[in-house]
Amino acid sequence: MKTNSIIDFKEKEYLKQLSQNSEYAYRAIFLKYYSKIKFFISHLVKSEVIAEDITQDIFLKIWMMREEISVVESLNSYLFQMARNAVYTYMQKQVNQTSFDLLENTYKNCFSVDEDYEFRELEQMIFQSIKEMPSQRAKVFSLSRIEGMKNAEIAIKLKLSKKTVENHLSLALKELKKKILTLLTILLLLAVC
Repeated sequence: MKTNSIIDFKEKEYLKQLSQNSEYAYRAIFLKYYSKIKFFISHLVKSEVIAEDITQDIFLKIWMMREEISVVESLNSYLFQMARNAVYTYMQKQVNQTSFDLLENTYKNCFSVDEDYEFRELEQMIFQSIKEMPSQRAKVFSLSRIEGMKNAEIAIKLKLSKKTVENHLSLALKELKKKILTLLTILLLLAVC
């Protein structure tokens, strides 16, 4: 029991120092938790590379929010909760991308090469839909889906929180899915007739 209170004291002291921009405290926290968090994430996502990316994003976020972190009661619990949330966000993004890819592949497979015109129309409709989005949402979507940037990178580039980036992407994808499904339904009905 005595050892835990010493660890808790050191942890709280590191958190306090971190909130005062101490790179030493950040390094100590990083060295203590990085491999544990990465190991936990790799078991959830079944990929060392993805686990590495997500873990780096978590520790980047810790550094970015260092001034508010001193109020955290248990860093261990906090980091593992961040890891669970990051994995959930990653999985949700994968589902959204898979849905988008599935729609695109379904459309490509349903029509012959001669009907490439309709596919270009669909592409134009997507780009038009992006133009009609609120400007910040359109920027976030383009950076994510067209330029392939990660949410954390977009957040830094646009000076937004990662959660705001995720919200913009979610709204953009919902909007596009609705428009694409409507267009595909019409095109499939026309193709059947």
